[in-house]
Amino acid sequence: MINIAKKVIKSSDLKCIEAINVSEIPKYDAVLSNSVFSYFPDFNYANTVLEKLFNKAQYVIGLIDIHDIEKKEGFINFRKANIKDYEIKYKNLNKLFYSKEFFRQFAQKHNMRIKFTKSTVDGYWNNEYVFNCYLYKQEV
Repeated sequence: MINIAKKVIKSSDLKCIEAINVSEIPKYDAVLSNSVFSYFPDFNYANTVLEKLFNKAQYVIGLIDIHDIEKKEGFINFRKANIKDYEIKYKNLNKLFYSKEFFRQFAQKHNMRIKFTKSTVDGYWNNEYVFNCYLYKQEV
């Protein structure tokens, strides 16, 4: 997928690496993370990645598809009801669920404006259980 993306985007800055190893250089106007934060091992890891994204982004960080801690029970119940052998298939694939407060605290610490939106992807069963978060650097 990286090789295909390099042909389409014509960039040498496309890599398949652990999020915590993202380089803060080069900087970009916007940095986007799509469906990644739920697979981080813990909140310390997530906070470290957020710090790197903050340093990499000139203006905005977009975090898409963050699993909502308030919807965790419903998410798990839905999956158990719709995926045969759910407990076996997903035994070692834990999801990290976040409160919006986790991101609010980061925004406050860095004097950022924050906006949450609902996922509205047509036909996406996960819409109900996730949210998007946009962190904007304040203009100087």
